[in-house]
Amino acid sequence: MEKIYSKIVRERKEEFQIETSIQQDCKKKYVVKRPLCPAGVTHIRRMEETYIKEKKNNTLLCPCFIEGDSVYFEYVNGITLCQKMLRSVETGNEIELQRLIKEYEILIEKLCCGKEKTNVQFEGEFSEVFGNLGNEEQRRISENSYSDL
Repeated sequence: MEKIYSKIVRERKEEFQIETSIQQDCKKKYVVKRPLCPAGVTHIRRMEETYIKEKKNNTLLCPCFIEGDSVYFEYVNGITLCQKMLRSVETGNEIELQRLIKEYEILIEKLCCGKEKTNVQFEGEFSEVFGNLGNEEQRRISENSYSDL
């Protein structure tokens, strides 16, 4: 496979330091995430586990598979939801814009604002990775939180 793009994130704690690349073989493109150090393998494997779990819950996530220490996602060509919304605004299509906003609200509710929201204790390692969170509402998170939508 040929690597055609790469972004490396070293600003996070070691377990979350990854390279995200776009790779292409003669037939397909993939988004590949690989850990920069052995401590990150668990984080990468959780991405596939989350996909398998959420597929059973009918959550629309990009298909992926593990190969070695990397997770491969199908590269998706298309127009983002944001681009669709902007096009609706530019063309004055209020009905389509309202439909897209509702689609977005449903997605956000399903992924991070549903009944599974719970209070979590943020100590030590969490604060090192994500910083300190202020009030109690900010400390309520979903078990289905995805940081890489």
